[in-house]
Amino acid sequence: MEKELLEVERQHLENVIKECHKEQLEEVETKFALMYTYDAVGMVNQNRVAYEDVKRLSHAKALLEYSEREQKEILNHLKAFDYVKKEAKEKKPFTEEKMKDIHEILVDGIFQGGVYRNVNINIFGATHQPPDYVKVYDRMAKFFQSLDQFEGTPLEKATYVHASIAKIHPFVDANGRLAKLALNYFLIQSHYLPISIPLDQRESYIEYLEAFKTEKDLKPLHEFFKDLLIKRYESVLKELDLWVLTHSFFIFSIIFIFCDKIRKVISMTLSVGAIYQMTVIRKTDIGYMLHLGQDEVFLHFNESLHQELNAGDLVEAFLYFDNKGRIAATLRKPLITLGEKAWLEVTDVVPSLGVFLDMGIQKGVLLSIDDLPSNPLAWPRPGDQLFISLKLKGKLVAKLVHRSSQDQKEGLELKQSIDAYVQTLGTEGVNLLTEEGHWIFVHKSMIKHELRLGEKVNVKVTYLSEKGYTGSLMEQKETARFSDAEIIMDYIDHQGDLPLTADSTPEEIQNYFEMSRKAFKRALGLLYRERKIIFEDGTTKKVKPWKKTIKIHLPNTISYLKNRIEKLLKTRQLLMPKTRNHSRRLKIVPINPLRKLLSLKMLHALSSRLSSPFSYFKPYRLLHLTLMD
Repeated sequence: MEKELLEVERQHLENVIKECHKEQLEEVETKFALMYTYDAVGMVNQNRVAYEDVKRLSHAKALLEYSEREQKEILNHLKAFDYVKKEAKEKKPFTEEKMKDIHEILVDGIFQGGVYRNVNINIFGATHQPPDYVKVYDRMAKFFQSLDQFEGTPLEKATYVHASIAKIHPFVDANGRLAKLALNYFLIQSHYLPISIPLDQRESYIEYLEAFKTEKDLKPLHEFFKDLLIKRYESVLKELDLWVLTHSFFIFSIIFIFCDKIRKVISMTLSVGAIYQMTVIRKTDIGYMLHLGQDEVFLHFNESLHQELNAGDLVEAFLYFDNKGRIAATLRKPLITLGEKAWLEVTDVVPSLGVFLDMGIQKGVLLSIDDLPSNPLAWPRPGDQLFISLKLKGKLVAKLVHRSSQDQKEGLELKQSIDAYVQTLGTEGVNLLTEEGHWIFVHKSMIKHELRLGEKVNVKVTYLSEKGYTGSLMEQKETARFSDAEIIMDYIDHQGDLPLTADSTPEEIQNYFEMSRKAFKRALGLLYRERKIIFEDGTTKKVKPWKKTIKIHLPNTISYLKNRIEKLLKTRQLLMPKTRNHSRRLKIVPINPLRKLLSLKMLHALSSRLSSPFSYFKPYRLLHLTLMD
């Protein structure tokens, strides 16, 4: 079954490739190489070069924000993968020397590669540990001998090669990357697409690999790779189909000028993305022709829901673009039509395109990469839910619905917990949306971990203002002080001075907030310590900091400055933190023969800049004292 399914996918891909240009195929390969390198290098080695920076590095060859080793690991992996593709396509056998050559490319400029380890190594957290280094030569010899006798499908053999290298760990480092390259060597050699193990599936991959190491059970890992390979074919086919569709529109637009027949087709009165009641006018070898007004649309047998239709029958058909860019009909009921908004489930992720969502028909709808976060880890995963609208921009596309485009729906209660989905991500927090249509904003301080679009979370409603609901994703004990403080600051930001203080009664507090007097005082204390509020005339006000720079020209002696600072200290206009020995002494730090600056102990070490600011607090106002020559 595996061979048959993969053969079907491979044959389908070969047919699609015939309609694509060489440049498009090279673009697909390049995008995969970048994502594959990002996944492979980042999985075990904790090299956290971002995907966008992997792309930049492949062109720039050097990025200042990363270490030399991190950059070499990325560039070396790209070179090693190019080498693997070249050698595998030329049908060169995977020998021991070939494997060492690949390893040498992987670690070029980092350490001596292609040499078996002469030390023992341990894999942190693994149940099975690699064999003693004295056994490596013997184990590798037996491994290559077993390859000649291996019987099974190409994928089974590729899986065995990968698992064996990972189990033996013949080299000091880069064994995981080498094992993945060996896997793809055998896949490419057998005319299959190479695959990448996504970072978010790392735990599953390690679990299946451990099953082989400890129990010699290759089946879980084989099934895992099989699923990745099928998804890889589906991803490439979707990407190439979309390219063919785009270019088909370009060709049609040219023919439109010269061909009356094409002009008539393109100027159809029917709208793609809508449902129409149409009449069956005739049956063909592969489907039916439907008619409405002056327009005719094709309905394939696969889209007729196995109904036997006759000329004159009325059917309700949804119109969409097929993989060739032609207008086609289906009797399947879509979950969304043009101009509508609906919840759709993510079915597939294509790094170079975006994510596909299930709209109820066989063909999914694309949410473009342009509408997704720049960080791929924040992209939705299959099974996640997004609230989208359906648009027609040369083709049917999905667009995220934003909070600003909808009215705020009421009905939630304070302290109510409710399930919601991450709809948009921002620098200050995230906007969640419930299935009932309630928008809830969660500040970044109220989020425990990094979220992704479409992720389902349970949020607690903490406040309702004119802007809508505010919520928290943290446990109650973690957020009590912070959420209460957020509520108070939100009130002051929008309503102005708060006619309450720490001495207010519980009844007075209840008139403004759903919190106890103890919680209210605790939140006020937090805000006061952070110098965000002050108390004046029975009210709580927001601190409005202003900065002032005092320029003092150094006289001939330093004693004047010492006296000046000491006077400020005595009058408490200058607050100096205590040192460990509670000393408040001043000291003079010579910077160079032309300059001497006065420093306060325990403040940040003075740099050799032209001026050095001393920050201190006058009640409720932040000032900066700058000493100048």
